[in-house]
Amino acid sequence: VTFDLVLYGIFCAAVFVLVYMLPSRDFFLNLDAVLALFLVLALSGPGILHSSYILEALFKTDVLCFASLFALRSFVGIVFLEVGISMTVLESQGVARAARANDILRWLLPILPEYPVARTFYDLIESNFTGTKVDYVWGLQRESLLPNVLFAIFDSVIYSGIFWLVRGGLFKPSECSRNKAGSSAAVRPAQALSQKILRITGVHFSYKTSSSSSQREERGLRGLTFSVYSKGVLGFVGSCGSGKSTLLKVLAGVLVPTKGTVSRADVAAGECDRVSTSTPGLATGYCPQSGGLFPTMTVEEHMKFYADLFASSTDSKQTVKSANNF
Repeated sequence: VTFDLVLYGIFCAAVFVLVYMLPSRDFFLNLDAVLALFLVLALSGPGILHSSYILEALFKTDVLCFASLFALRSFVGIVFLEVGISMTVLESQGVARAARANDILRWLLPILPEYPVARTFYDLIESNFTGTKVDYVWGLQRESLLPNVLFAIFDSVIYSGIFWLVRGGLFKPSECSRNKAGSSAAVRPAQALSQKILRITGVHFSYKTSSSSSQREERGLRGLTFSVYSKGVLGFVGSCGSGKSTLLKVLAGVLVPTKGTVSRADVAAGECDRVSTSTPGLATGYCPQSGGLFPTMTVEEHMKFYADLFASSTDSKQTVKSANNF
C-alpha cells in the first residue's frame, strides 16, 4: 500500500507540472479551477486505494481493487489527454518536437481504453464553462461511450491478470504461494491420509514436586486419546506449562506414561526396542527446535544439526533420510 501511495503521489506531482508548465486551451487559463480539480484527484486517490485494500481484506474479494485500478487508469487517460492538448498548442506555435510527439499521441490516444472516459470527463467539465447543456454532450458521447467503457473494463481485467502472473503467479511463484501450497496439503483431514503410525489411548502422566515441607504429585497429562497418521502434520497448541513438551517426550519414549498406552505402527511402546528403527514409521524421535535456528534452517537441516551433535555421521544420515521419507 505504501508503494502504491508513493507512486500515486509522484504521478500527481507530474500532473501539476504538466498543467502549470505547458500551455493549454482557454479552459486551463483558470488556474483556480485546475488547482481544485487536481487537488480532488490527488486527495481522492489515496482514499480510493486505502478503501479498496481495507474492503478487499474484509470481504475477501478483488472486485474493489479492480474498481480502484479502473479509476486510476481513467485518471491516466485524463493526463494523456491533457498532454495531447498541450502538444497540439505547441505544435501550432511551430515547436518541431511537439509536432513529432503529437503524431505519436494521435495514434496512441484513440486506442487507449482510458481515452473515452477521459474525453467524456473533459466534455462535461468544459460544458459548465461554455454553457453547453449536459444533455447535448451526453448525446454526442452516448453511442461510443458504452462500448469503450466495456472495452476498458475488459482491458483492465487482462491487465490485472498479466500483472498477477508476472508478479506472483505462474511465471514467478513467491515464497508465500509456495508456503500456502504446502499448508493446504498439510491440513487435509487425517482420515484421508494413509495408515496410523501412532495411537495414543488414555494417556496420563504425573510427576512429583517437592517443597521444604512436603512432596506432592502434579498431573501433567490427563486422559489424552488421539491418533497420528503417516504423511500428515499434527500440531499441539497450548499455553506455557500446559504439557506440550511433556506429551512429545512421552510419544518419543523419553518419559513413561503413568497410565495409558502409546502404540507405534501396531507395536506397543514397551516392545519398541525389538523393532528395527531403520524402518520408516516404526520409531518416534524428539527434535527440539531452537528459535535462533528456525528462520534459517529447513526441517531436514534442523534434524541433521541435532543428529550430528549426538550421533555418528553414518547414523545421522540414515536417521535424517528415514525421517524425511516418513
